[in-house]
Amino acid sequence: MSLFRATIQHRQSVRLLVSGAAPFDELEHIWNDNFINVQEIKLPHLDYQSSIGLIRHPIEDFPASAIPTEFADAIFEQSNGQPYLLQAFAGLTIEHLNNNELEFATLDMLEAIKDKVMVRCRAYFHDVYGSAPASAKQALQLLSSGERCEIDKVSKRWLLRRLLINKNQQLAMPIFGCWVQEFAEDF
Repeated sequence: MSLFRATIQHRQSVRLLVSGAAPFDELEHIWNDNFINVQEIKLPHLDYQSSIGLIRHPIEDFPASAIPTEFADAIFEQSNGQPYLLQAFAGLTIEHLNNNELEFATLDMLEAIKDKVMVRCRAYFHDVYGSAPASAKQALQLLSSGERCEIDKVSKRWLLRRLLINKNQQLAMPIFGCWVQEFAEDF
């Protein structure tokens, strides 16, 4: 940590990028001591247009008909533009199309692909859920089962900072709610 701090302070032409899910103020004291002069930049999820564009046209020569708009909309709805989840959904969709020699995705494929996303992204889901305070876990369990709940101030802040709920205190990513319903009991 001291090497990083010295590099930041004494090397004007060198920049360090530290990426993570937790804000610096929630990390151990050593982070704050050594990164006292860093700038924290919160990256939001991708917006609808960017998400749909990446899902439907990931590369220049990608066939426009392979992922119809309604399928891309369903992926966006499940992931709320979370980049890792968008990539997982889109990649698994392409894998499904290629493995089954299909030319385009249909909505009846979505459930099977969702199941594969929950398996492929289990480390992400596990890490996010596992690091949640107990009251945030309880809120996630209630919200994922479709119930409304009162969320205490600390948990609400924690959930909002990680973009797990929206300002209306609803789950932001339904796929995460599906994972909570299926696997959270293991905690």
